[in-house]
Amino acid sequence: QQELQTLLKNGLRLYYRILKLHRRALPSKLRSIGDIYLRQEFKHHHENPQVNFYQQFYNKWEQYY
Repeated sequence: QQELQTLLKNGLRLYYRILKLHRRALPSKLRSIGDIYLRQEFKHHHENPQVNFYQQFYNKWEQYY
C-alpha cells in the first residue's frame, strides 16, 4: 500500500512536470491536444491504480519527459 501511495505521489509530480514541458516546447494547438491526452491518461490510471501496471505507466511517461 505504501508503495502505491509513493507511486501516485510521484505520478502527480511527473504530471505537472510534463504540463510545464508542454508549455515550453509545444505550439498552442499541439499543446492543447497533448494536455487533454495527458490529463485523460493520468486521471484514468489514478482512479483505479494497480501497482504493477502503474509502475509501467509511470516509467513510459518518465521516458517521454
